[in-house]
Amino acid sequence: MRRVFKKIFSFPVFLVGLLLTGAFVGTLTNIHKSLASKPVPLPWVESDTFWHVVIGNLILKTHTWPTHDIYSFTAHGTPWIAYEWLGDVVMGLAWRLGGLHGLMILLMILTWAIMLALLWYAYLGSKNIKSAFVASAVLMPLASISWTLRPQLLGYIFVIVTLIVLKSFRDGSSRSLWILPFVFLLWVNSHGTFVLGFGALGIYWLSGLKDFRFGCIYGQRWTPRQRQQLELTGLLCLLASIITPYGTQLIAYPLEMAVLQPMSFHYIQEWQPLSLSQFDGKFFLALILIFWIFVATRRPSIRLEDGALLLVATAETFMHARFMVLFVPVFAPLLAEQIAPWFPPYSEAKDHPVLNFALIGLMVVGIVKFLPSESALRQKMAHQEPVAAVRFLNSHPGLGPTFNSFFWGGYLILDRAPEHKVFIDGRLDIYEYTGVMSDYLAITGIQPDVDFLLNKYHVRSCLLKRGSPLATFLLNTPGWKEVYQDQMSIILARNRGNMVASAGRAPQKDQSFDR
Repeated sequence: MRRVFKKIFSFPVFLVGLLLTGAFVGTLTNIHKSLASKPVPLPWVESDTFWHVVIGNLILKTHTWPTHDIYSFTAHGTPWIAYEWLGDVVMGLAWRLGGLHGLMILLMILTWAIMLALLWYAYLGSKNIKSAFVASAVLMPLASISWTLRPQLLGYIFVIVTLIVLKSFRDGSSRSLWILPFVFLLWVNSHGTFVLGFGALGIYWLSGLKDFRFGCIYGQRWTPRQRQQLELTGLLCLLASIITPYGTQLIAYPLEMAVLQPMSFHYIQEWQPLSLSQFDGKFFLALILIFWIFVATRRPSIRLEDGALLLVATAETFMHARFMVLFVPVFAPLLAEQIAPWFPPYSEAKDHPVLNFALIGLMVVGIVKFLPSESALRQKMAHQEPVAAVRFLNSHPGLGPTFNSFFWGGYLILDRAPEHKVFIDGRLDIYEYTGVMSDYLAITGIQPDVDFLLNKYHVRSCLLKRGSPLATFLLNTPGWKEVYQDQMSIILARNRGNMVASAGRAPQKDQSFDR
């Protein structure tokens, strides 16, 4: 029992607990958002979170997969499929079991899985648990860029698992490679980041075609059996990727997005180049510069596949901030390996299991104590989403159809669907294909044809952020009148009958809105 106690509460386990506690704090505050901008009540919740929940619940309830849009009045009936349906189902199940509290626990589980996998991958690179911990902790602010509850977190986990399997195979574990087809089967049904897995497979295969040495970068030729196994695994992964409810449509979607959705790439922030004026951009640049200066001066040996993955991940992250999901796991083992000489290896003889037990206990108590309740989370959500404004709209159905801000589309679907439909939400593919997104940008950009475009969709009211340019424009436009306002949102409606403004007070039922 004493030996078991020492193993359970060893120093490495304490480091794992410390890392998970840091990840817990990160899920509550979102390290990235807290350092880059002003704090928000629920930094891990985005508008997309809610429509993913709704789609997941729909699949759980009907046991069918969506084939067309039923949630908007602008693209209603247009062909659309749930490209991340498995992730949607996981989120929908969490919502069913615990509401916002269930989503919070799911987020904790996913971020903990990310950090554990990252720690293990860094350890494989350094064989030193201390340097692996430091590397993982240092990279946590960059990892947290993606810590909003969407299916992309599952993709994040699959990226690291794939890299772990490939590294284990390179180090001699041939059996580990057979895991990948099952990983890709889940991955392609969860998130489009599966293309990164195919990219990693390709880089590993190319890097072992021949022996190579250039400065400190070197490659080692695969044996014929290793190369054949790698090629067979790639083929099995490809075959596994077409086992979906939609056939080959899911595996084709990333290419479709890159070619047919230029507006999404141009306007969505995470597809923009990494901003070097913010903390995460500066931190990313500093890590890269320090690492390559170290390489240039110390000239450590770096495997060709590791160097190639790092160059690709760095270049893609500079061009699209979203690719931080690849940079962090690729960089972690390299960083851990280079700093490993600074940390003496773990010695079981010097361990203090009783102290570790006490510290781990304090961390567990802290996590339980500070885990928000359902009521606390709903109170916070009311300061981030237009909860009161939507309640007002629900009590005045005559105000529809309603134009809404893109950032609130997901919450509107959660609260009002399918009876009341949205103008736009985070499913940008369908809105770009139908031209709705270009019209939305013209309306919010206050182009000369604003009134024509609102009439085109028979819009009777607008739910907007208070003080937004469009809200200010409509307030000064004949035919529009404020009917509701709170500290966050404002509802403006066309003048039809007697409409009573409710600025600064709780909304009350006024039957004139329904006529």
